[in-house]
Amino acid sequence: MAHARTASLVGGLLLILALASPAAAEIVSVTVYPGSAQVSEKASLALSRGATGAATASLTLPAAADPQSLTLKLPAERSLIDLSFESVERTDQAKVAEVKAQVEAARTARDQLKAKVDSLAAQLGFWKTLTPGEAPDPSGAAKLAETLGASVEKAATDLAALQKPLAEREKALKDLEDKLAALVGRAEKVWQVALAVSGPVSGQMQAEYEYSVGGCGWSPVYRLNARPGEKVVELGFEAEVWQSTGADWQTRVLLATLPQRGRIEPPELPGWVIGPRPELRPLAKAAPAAPNRMTMAMEADTAGAPPPTEPELERRTTYAVWDLGARHVAAGPRQRLRISETKLEAAFTYLIRPGVSEASFLRAELTLKEAADMPSGPALWLVDGALVGKRAFSFQGLEKKIYFGNDPQVRVKVTELERRAGERGLFKSKQSYAWKWAFEVQNDKPWPVAVRLEEPKPQPRDERIELAFSFEPKPAKEEDQAFVWLFDVAKASKKTVTYGVALKAPDDLELDLGWR
Repeated sequence: MAHARTASLVGGLLLILALASPAAAEIVSVTVYPGSAQVSEKASLALSRGATGAATASLTLPAAADPQSLTLKLPAERSLIDLSFESVERTDQAKVAEVKAQVEAARTARDQLKAKVDSLAAQLGFWKTLTPGEAPDPSGAAKLAETLGASVEKAATDLAALQKPLAEREKALKDLEDKLAALVGRAEKVWQVALAVSGPVSGQMQAEYEYSVGGCGWSPVYRLNARPGEKVVELGFEAEVWQSTGADWQTRVLLATLPQRGRIEPPELPGWVIGPRPELRPLAKAAPAAPNRMTMAMEADTAGAPPPTEPELERRTTYAVWDLGARHVAAGPRQRLRISETKLEAAFTYLIRPGVSEASFLRAELTLKEAADMPSGPALWLVDGALVGKRAFSFQGLEKKIYFGNDPQVRVKVTELERRAGERGLFKSKQSYAWKWAFEVQNDKPWPVAVRLEEPKPQPRDERIELAFSFEPKPAKEEDQAFVWLFDVAKASKKTVTYGVALKAPDDLELDLGWR
């Protein structure tokens, strides 16, 4: 697509634009990305002869559009010769005429109601001016008094009933008058696009085009409700959509995640250097300051704490589009659009780590038949309809494990059965330690639960350290740093697991026994 600007061509095109209004375009669809949108339109463009003799046409893009992103699809018999664009001020005359008609209709409705109010007010004034004493006899006076009372009451009641509708019509009229004044006094910034194309220089040309707009976007919002008794997770997926193009969208709306943009050039391959580690020389230490209560408390809190974890890199390589069909997206306020509401089959497990907590944590394992691509967004987490928290959620792929917090109806009681240290041998050349615990898991739920109990497996860092373990029952599996028991606990019942560790090491080996 050429972007050259020929002075004579542009001058001729701008003259044509000044004499003719561009044809109204129809929005075919809008694809909304997290921070922008792609608008697809089609229009029938009026053609005329330009200054260079080529056929010319024009179209208008909103101020929020990026004119550099414009792509055109012309009829097969035509090709694009040149294109230029300019930011201009324009008053929407069609909108002005529409609001003027609304003002006139509102004024007529107000005047009609006001006429009724004035009529009732006149009737009320008339009846109030009459007195029963004007009747020729007492009987006539009584009838007149009765008529006056009924007439005054009815007129007053009807008049009061019209006061609120009249005030509402007065307000509606004023709002429309203010809107009209704003339209007439405000020139809208738009992009005026001038086209030069091949082919006949008169008639109409059908064109389809797309462009990007800023000030738009969407973000996901989720609702996860775990139902362990039914073995399902209810997953609600909505999109919070916003756009500030200045015009409402009533069209087909698609929501898309952004594809990852790859590098054009590959990264350099670093060299692999192996050598002696450089000697680290300690810096000179300043004289220690006298400790105060605050520094002592901080040292106590951080003693033995693990080092901070390194940031994890999250890679997104998927690209998904949700077609929501015909939707109305108003300019300005954010609004929620429903994407899906599904029930996912889930395998629920209560994870218990007695060494660090007596609580159990409800875990759901989801397995899908088709890969999901749900970008990260805020989510409400519930269990059987009860809110347990609000935190981010995302799901990419076929499988995912998610947690729904602590469940007080499934818990563990830890009992220390043994803890001792001793020495063996004639010359006391060995040191030994022994630990043993009982973990009693209690299930108070009205249905059986699956439990995953994890206990740390000691990791010796010296080959002279000897370890022996005892279990009842044996763990279902052994992972890198943990023993794992998998078992069911019947409703309103309990189950116990015992775990023992025996350690032997040379007496001269200084041991750090860790946190146990």
